[in-house]
Amino acid sequence: METWLADVKGYVQTGCACSGPGHLGSVIKAVHITSVPPRVVAIKLLPRGDLVRTNRLAIQRQIKDYVALYHPFFIRLRELFLTPSHLAIVMEYADGRDLEILIRKEGRLIEQMARWIFQQLIIALDFSHHVGVGMRDLRLENILLDRMGRNTIRPIVKICDFSYIKRETSLEATLGDLTLGDPASSAAKEADTWSCGVILYRMLYGKVPSFAAELTAADYKVLQDVQLSAECRDILKRLLTPNSAERICIEDIKRHAWYLKDLPDGALEMNDFYVTAVSQMRLQECNAGIDSIVDQAQDCEALSAAGIQHCTISRI
Repeated sequence: METWLADVKGYVQTGCACSGPGHLGSVIKAVHITSVPPRVVAIKLLPRGDLVRTNRLAIQRQIKDYVALYHPFFIRLRELFLTPSHLAIVMEYADGRDLEILIRKEGRLIEQMARWIFQQLIIALDFSHHVGVGMRDLRLENILLDRMGRNTIRPIVKICDFSYIKRETSLEATLGDLTLGDPASSAAKEADTWSCGVILYRMLYGKVPSFAAELTAADYKVLQDVQLSAECRDILKRLLTPNSAERICIEDIKRHAWYLKDLPDGALEMNDFYVTAVSQMRLQECNAGIDSIVDQAQDCEALSAAGIQHCTISRI
């Protein structure tokens, strides 16, 4: 196993490097041994030099976005540091599988489990929109199911989209691969609800919906070959309405009978706490540290006499 953390105090690598399709950089599993108790983490490694130099602003922006996503349904970003060869981004480790793997294994999900996952996605997106962050690439493989929920019908969702730098690909409407403008804009919110509709369809049917060549004139129907409740069919049709002005919004989703069924008490109020928590974070101080670390990662030179440089993500 190639070792990436030999010079980094406090971390011990426990897993080999891997990378997702179309992504640059690698992800390794490690243990933060100075935590009490020791904490398992995932570390995203971006090569220092040209890659960071070319994409510096995008990397800084996306890291700052995820710092603001302090919420149980998002993977937490914990720390940044520099090694002689890489910019290292330390994240919470979700010991489970992603939604893509689960659907491929099961074929499709029962309505009750699909609703539970969908409920969490909507709460997560509602929070991200409140703090001004739009999900630019909400995909099944970016929706992790935490191990604590494995082998039950109520897994805990952890959204992780630390792609940072992706090779250019054609936009695909099937899974909401959209480049959004202002994250807080209505366009971003509409795109995210569309993505949730496609994801819900995929969970229930095991495949993506078929659309006409022009999305605005999509010939879309809820198929009858899967047994679904009338309320489920209704919300699915309203989510996959091609005209964004007529598509159901998150506020209306949260009032829909199908969405509210079996929703735990207090779930709709939990975002009030986390939005307030983000407003009390020292974001300006944290962002300055992020900018400094990423700026230094543009160079491939050996570390200074100060050694490994860290930026811990503080939260109040």
